[in-house]
Amino acid sequence: MTELPVPVFDDLWGPFWKELVDGRLTMPLCPNGHRFFVPEPVCPTCLSATWSWSPAAGRGSLYSWSVVHRAPVADVATPYVIAVVDLDEGWTLMTHLVDVAPGRPLLAGDRVALRITHRGGWALPTFALEEDQ
Repeated sequence: MTELPVPVFDDLWGPFWKELVDGRLTMPLCPNGHRFFVPEPVCPTCLSATWSWSPAAGRGSLYSWSVVHRAPVADVATPYVIAVVDLDEGWTLMTHLVDVAPGRPLLAGDRVALRITHRGGWALPTFALEEDQ
């Protein structure tokens, strides 16, 4: 059986994954006010290397999605929804949309909210439709 990949807890990504385990979504913020994602050694806008992790509200809009009917590895329940979410703070995240009823129509712009999904000792930033929470 093929195992699902687990997050990398290195110097760059480790704080992001730890905050998720603790129930918080964060994003890089440089001292000049630039927000970005994914984390990089320097801010991609101003090249500052002194950025820090900043809290994110965990709310946004559905940009795009795909319903997966054939799992990439064994023992993964299907169907499930992979989504691209535009976060209100101005960054984009590829994620899973959870608790979507089969056949429920989705629309670009549907409002979504963070729902952290815990897996053993780590967590994933998943989202659910706001109206369903």
